[in-house]
Amino acid sequence: MGWRNRSGTTRAEGSGREREEEMKKLLSTKKRIAMAAGLLVVAIGASAAFAYWTASGTGSGNATAGTDSGVKIQNVAFDGTLYPGTTVNVSFDILNNSSSTPVKVGKVVADQGTFDAVHSTYAWPAGIEIDSTHATAGCLVGDFVYTAPAAYNHEIAASGDYVVSAPDGGTLKMNDSSSNQDACKTATVTLHLKVDNSAI
Repeated sequence: MGWRNRSGTTRAEGSGREREEEMKKLLSTKKRIAMAAGLLVVAIGASAAFAYWTASGTGSGNATAGTDSGVKIQNVAFDGTLYPGTTVNVSFDILNNSSSTPVKVGKVVADQGTFDAVHSTYAWPAGIEIDSTHATAGCLVGDFVYTAPAAYNHEIAASGDYVVSAPDGGTLKMNDSSSNQDACKTATVTLHLKVDNSAI
């Protein structure tokens, strides 16, 4: 049996209660510290959610534009044989050599070739070429004339072929001159054509 103090409790009982009170104070202090830490974390999180920096900048990139592979006028044909004073219809087709893009053609005209400055003439005047044998014999390019058709302004699909049937390909005429045209008998008359897109 321990000593009792004036309050009627023993020293052992008093020490136990003191330790209990101290433990309660310690636990209460830990709880306050934990709550304060939690509040600090919340405050930091709230700050991180709403605080930010803005930044400016620019950027660019390069794209490459493609090109086409041109067109080819092929299968040029006539619906008859030429005699002085007669006219034949011309037909042909225009092939788009580009496999990746459509192209648009304006009209087809006579191709005179390159200009010969020495002789002041074109390689194929008015688009007409006479085989050398008959040209030497006196058959003249002026005996023939090509009349071009109206503009087509036609778009040809990639690798497409635009067929121009008679009479839409124009006409080729052999003039009936007042002179002897025997030099042109059995002549091979070549008509040179080209696409003209100057008006589109």
